[in-house]
Amino acid sequence: MVAEVSNLIAASTPASPALSPADAMTLLLTAESLLLASLALVVAIGAPGQTRLARLPGGPRVLAFVAVLAMAFAATGAAISWVQLYLGHIPSDAPSRIVSIALIATIVVEPIYALLVSLGLRG
Repeated sequence: MVAEVSNLIAASTPASPALSPADAMTLLLTAESLLLASLALVVAIGAPGQTRLARLPGGPRVLAFVAVLAMAFAATGAAISWVQLYLGHIPSDAPSRIVSIALIATIVVEPIYALLVSLGLRG
């Protein structure tokens, strides 16, 4: 009986799906954008003259740095996905080539921008 239940569960449980490089890049770019939004929230909270949260753990600068680290991690994954998609076979038509360059530029620039913003925070 136990073996039958185990076999039934194993048969109904799908294998863990692997994301395609395109799906992974889409997911990671979305995560990167959400992290940038969280950084914007931290910047707004830490702005001079704004009402501060009573017990903000570590202050705005620490929270911003954590967001930047998470964003850099997501950007690393997105860059790896970009390499899997485009390295070795850059599209030959101009529109697709522009899209591929815009994607890698976004992947690289967003965490750098976030780091510069977080370094400018006070507190």
